Amino acid sequence: MTKDVKTALIVGLSIAAVGAILCGVARHMGAKPEDTRSGATFWGVHFGDNGNNTRPNTSDYGDFENDYSAAGSYETAVAGIENVSLKWAAGSVAIRAGEGDKIAFSEKAAGSISEEKALRWTVKNGTLYIQYCQKGATLFLPQKELTVTVPKELAAKLGGVTIDTVSAKVDAQDLTAQHIEVNTASGDLNAALAAKTVELNTVSGDLRYKGDCDTLEINCTSGDIKYEGTAGSAEANTVSGSVELRWSCGSVEGNTISGDLVIGSAVCPKRFSFNTTSGDAELSLPADSSFTLSMSSVSGDFDCELPTVKKNGRYTVGDGGASFDVNSVSGDVKIKTA
Repeated sequence: MTKDVKTALIVGLSIAAVGAILCGVARHMGAKPEDTRSGATFWGVHFGDNGNNTRPNTSDYGDFENDYSAAGSYETAVAGIENVSLKWAAGSVAIRAGEGDKIAFSEKAAGSISEEKALRWTVKNGTLYIQYCQKGATLFLPQKELTVTVPKELAAKLGGVTIDTVSAKVDAQDLTAQHIEVNTASGDLNAALAAKTVELNTVSGDLRYKGDCDTLEINCTSGDIKYEGTAGSAEANTVSGSVELRWSCGSVEGNTISGDLVIGSAVCPKRFSFNTTSGDAELSLPADSSFTLSMSSVSGDFDCELPTVKKNGRYTVGDGGASFDVNSVSGDVKIKTA
């Protein structure tokens, strides 16, 4: 295969990867950009001219009817609840484990929150749903802060936690669930959670996640991601955002256009795959690591601090047990000792 053909193939795969990444992130946002005469609309949320008010796209909201609290405080019994689903457009979200025997949640804003601008919630089929406002709301709403406290006993055995935001910042602490999913356009995430499966999707938000899981999936456009924990496998797809994984891991797959991938692992992954146009990958691995690396690149470089034997276009370290595969146009790969 000539260098020109190889370049064309890699670039073609990269463009296809961008489409898949963007479609995947957009799918989780649940809205489309719109043109408006005043203010700005971003991923389905229209912000007023002063930037302090928002008019969310509520097309995927539920028709929830609940008693209004002028104080902004609500609570519900935990009986029958297994999952928590939050949809919050702007402001902030805080969810954590706490004392008590009921799930307590409250909202607040710079001023008072009238009934037509208040949150809506319900419990249905084992899931507690909390959303920013009523379905079909056309009013400009104040940016609001949501706080959710889950009793410790339930917080330790949740089935699923789903958080959907546009620009709201999210802080999630001390929850354990079978599945955790966070979808955001530009809101940042700070989380310390544990789950069997974790899915993080963002356009430009920065995500910091700490906790153990069996499976980790990351999709981002330009946001920066940092994960710390122990995971069985991880897949990171990004256009220009950087992804940093500090963990013990079984297998890693990274797909980027220009985004960088940084991995620091206490054990050598059994499988590592990296596909990129111009992004770089840096791995810090134990000195006793063993792997065989195949690299297809136009101008990218490979640098390894571990003793390496090159044969038939492959690089072998130790007994060559693990499988490492790299495809790039100009992206570099560097392997260091941890």
